[in-house]
Amino acid sequence: MGESGENVGAMCRAPSLVFYRLETSRYALYALAGALESRRRFDELPRHFPHDEKDLLRQLDAIEAAGRRAVVAVSFPTACRDAIAKTIRSCQLRVVSGELRRKGSQVPSSKVAGSETPGSHVLGLRRSGSQDAAAAFPDPMWSAATCRRFQSADMSAHSKATPERRDTHSTSEHRQNACATSEHEQDARATRPFFIAGGAHPTALPEDALNLGFDLVAIGEGEATFVELVERFDQGADCESGDWRSIDFRSVAGIAWLDAEGRCVVNPARAPIDLDDYAPSPTRLQRFGHIEITRGCPFGCAFCQTSHIHGRRPRHRSVERVRDYVERMRRAGIRDVRFIAPDAFGYGSPDGRRLNVDALEELLGRVREAAGPEGRVYFGTFPSEVRPEHVTHETLALVRRYARNDLLVVGAQAGSDRLLEACGRGHTVEDVYAAVGRIRAAGLGASVDFIFGLPGETEEDRRQTARVMNDLAEMGARIHAHSFMPLPQTRFASGAPGRAEGEIREAANRLLSSGDLYGNWESQEGLARAFRRLGAEGAGG
Repeated sequence: MGESGENVGAMCRAPSLVFYRLETSRYALYALAGALESRRRFDELPRHFPHDEKDLLRQLDAIEAAGRRAVVAVSFPTACRDAIAKTIRSCQLRVVSGELRRKGSQVPSSKVAGSETPGSHVLGLRRSGSQDAAAAFPDPMWSAATCRRFQSADMSAHSKATPERRDTHSTSEHRQNACATSEHEQDARATRPFFIAGGAHPTALPEDALNLGFDLVAIGEGEATFVELVERFDQGADCESGDWRSIDFRSVAGIAWLDAEGRCVVNPARAPIDLDDYAPSPTRLQRFGHIEITRGCPFGCAFCQTSHIHGRRPRHRSVERVRDYVERMRRAGIRDVRFIAPDAFGYGSPDGRRLNVDALEELLGRVREAAGPEGRVYFGTFPSEVRPEHVTHETLALVRRYARNDLLVVGAQAGSDRLLEACGRGHTVEDVYAAVGRIRAAGLGASVDFIFGLPGETEEDRRQTARVMNDLAEMGARIHAHSFMPLPQTRFASGAPGRAEGEIREAANRLLSSGDLYGNWESQEGLARAFRRLGAEGAGG
């Protein structure tokens, strides 16, 4: 292999890892970065944590200028789907512009960036600019499958990729073109970022994420999958061409990808991980976040994706590992300790339904000790909540003894027993009243979650929910209002977008004016309408 070929191989085997951290998925990406600390040799790989699109593009430019190759990991929920699509298009346009300039071609800016319609204009692939784009991407995955992904990038035109929508060049012709490209073009191709999607939306609709421009989707829990992928990138497995897209991913469990014909291939699922095997964030980089103590939820609420992603059997991080992490936070000067769990009071429970008060006390006692006298422990509040039936005198006593928070977040979701049963919540309205009463008697505040416009909601349900919200506010609670969003892969995925109507809207406006209600329920109504079709596609997944 010549000097240029050796450089290509070196870039292939020396990835720079980019964790694009939206605020909504910051700690999911920290978990991926923390998982890499299970392999000491990965400590030598550069890692970047851009916080917005501008920062991401700047980081990619710097990585390419250093002669390295970027692997970009992105985790996102359905609500952020369009924003992520825009960012991926910006990244891919940056690549196309650079490669067309290297080839001496003019970037078809009027066809690429002149339109504000998402998806229809990207790279000008459905117009005369497509030949220039295909020339810039001579390899099959980029000139056929990826071009087709760009064509279907927005929700209004969202549809499954089909062979009929392929570019006019055949796959065999592209392979011939790839072999005929110059060493300079091979170097350029080898520096393109490799995009990996994960999180709630890509897990539910992997083909949609691939159609946005991602090269791979990690389905479900991403730690073990990401470690295996980085090992392959770092070793340059099957990468003689200098392009990571030539790696054979068929043996990697827990991913989805597009084959050379643009078909979505979903590999066998990966087994659930042991939380103790991976750090919750990259502690050796001195980046710390909230500590995930439990995964999995037995209830499988009809509006929630948690059980679909992490399963219904709870898994808990051991007290010893949590304590160790808190001690590292303390040494790094981090004072506040918060936790991530579907139900904070469910820690240590074998099934997520029965309380394990002894396990809770051991956890909180050891954490309180590890945090030191200056540390502040917050439990049962953001970013977690507690189930109403788990608010007991015993659990409240633990919060008062070990935690600093002056309120608890309670998941009620509806004020109608009929709706609660339809959702599979596993508790009653009376449980909500009892929980708020106990919380207030213990001298704590209560923030109670409600979801407006759940599928099947009737006028009587709205009347009951409005009454319950008013009652709870009179008891001293604040209402945290949400609008129902039809999330892919849930039982309610095909439901109509939620909207506060009738007595619920009247009660919400009244409580909002008095300061007894807060939340983004009105903006969520618009979001719900925007991706209703995506939710319907994921129904029954």
